[in-house]
Amino acid sequence: MVSVVSDMGQICRSIVMQALQWYDLPGSESAIRLLCMIAAHESGDFHYIKQVKGPALGIFQMEPATYDDVVAYIKHNQERFIMLAHDLPEPAEYMAFNPVFGAAIGRVFLLRVPRPLPDSDDIDGLAKYAKDHWNTHLGAAQWQDYRDAWLKHYS
Repeated sequence: MVSVVSDMGQICRSIVMQALQWYDLPGSESAIRLLCMIAAHESGDFHYIKQVKGPALGIFQMEPATYDDVVAYIKHNQERFIMLAHDLPEPAEYMAFNPVFGAAIGRVFLLRVPRPLPDSDDIDGLAKYAKDHWNTHLGAAQWQDYRDAWLKHYS
């Protein structure tokens, strides 16, 4: 099977991998794929760094209140996130200007979820994980939206 990755998909993967490396965060192929899937969907196929009718920011479309919560978690766990703890800018708008930083914040957000990530080849499982833990039951997206965004850029 031949895999085709869009240009934006390749860029997103590079961004996520840089974030994991630069900030010494635990990574796996599942984590990389999940973050890229989230970015592809949440940014509207990599078109938006600010939510059209809302406060969410960056390619991962994280709301400032969620960002503040993740930052507080990082500060409380500085020994676990030492590289990131020393590079915490304020305010949340920084995620719109630095996608590598946004990916790192997104990874920490997902590290707080006690449920393990699905296998990297389980695209439906990763999409359901994104819906359950990133978008939640309150969000408008369906898990299929995450899967479809993935398939558009990483099939």
